[in-house]
Amino acid sequence: MHDISNKVFIVTGSARGLGKGFSRAILENGGYVMLSDVLNQDGHETLLEFQKEFGEEKVAYNFCDVTDSTSFEELWRKTVNKFNRPVNVLVNNAGVTHQAGWRKCLDVNIRAVMNGNDLAIEKMSKANGGDGGHVINIGSTGGFITGPDQESASYFVSKSGVVTLTRSFGSKNVFNETNIRFVSLCPAFADTKFLDSNIRSYIKNQSKLEILSIEAVVKGFIHLFKHGANGKVSILVKEHLPLMDWPNYEWRFLLIPLIISAKLSKKLGYNGVFDIKQQLAFFITLFLFFLLDFEIFYTLSNILI
Repeated sequence: MHDISNKVFIVTGSARGLGKGFSRAILENGGYVMLSDVLNQDGHETLLEFQKEFGEEKVAYNFCDVTDSTSFEELWRKTVNKFNRPVNVLVNNAGVTHQAGWRKCLDVNIRAVMNGNDLAIEKMSKANGGDGGHVINIGSTGGFITGPDQESASYFVSKSGVVTLTRSFGSKNVFNETNIRFVSLCPAFADTKFLDSNIRSYIKNQSKLEILSIEAVVKGFIHLFKHGANGKVSILVKEHLPLMDWPNYEWRFLLIPLIISAKLSKKLGYNGVFDIKQQLAFFITLFLFFLLDFEIFYTLSNILI
């Protein structure tokens, strides 16, 4: 288990919403926090609130445009100077919706996360003389589905990118070289200013959807930091359900269900159309693939590939 106490955190997009909630929880658990945002007024208000509650020595605020690598580097430098110790954890939380425009959405939601991950490796990697550390990329369940229209496509693409990026940086090779743990928290819709009236109305009309409280997402964040293994992508969909870990395995393992489904399709008689029998065979294979937690397929992959 990883301890929060006495660790130095940078939390982007922390003037309000989830970032503010994460920062409060970190402070409550004995950590140090550098708040950062482009919303200066909200950021300073949050800083004053936290300083009164936790002390001026525990928390600071600095403006940061995460899409600007120079601004990100300056934030890192000021964090080290403020707390007189190295940064241990970067939380890439800053984000926008597609309503900000598709270019800005991609810049903030994925390019800035890449900036942060690269900077974390530069500053914390044991290969560069650092002690290693942790990076938590805040994604969304939108990273696992497609958007309803072309206008929202940039948001879903960006969140899908966060998942893939975290898995790539969270590989064994990267960890062995850097001693940095990369994980991602992907909550469903949370009760923040991100949700406009149209989205809230849509969720309200869908019986299987619910708006998560900030407290529920924060609880998942703390659990993931303390217990999440390197490369872990955890999903939070409902308040009463625990975090669900999205599987992350090598490409060889994924070939097995495809090979088996192809064999089954051939047995059933391939006619150039993916008919109902072939669909059934394919989904039964995928069901078994997940049900068995890849153990049998792992063995087969070592034998066959």
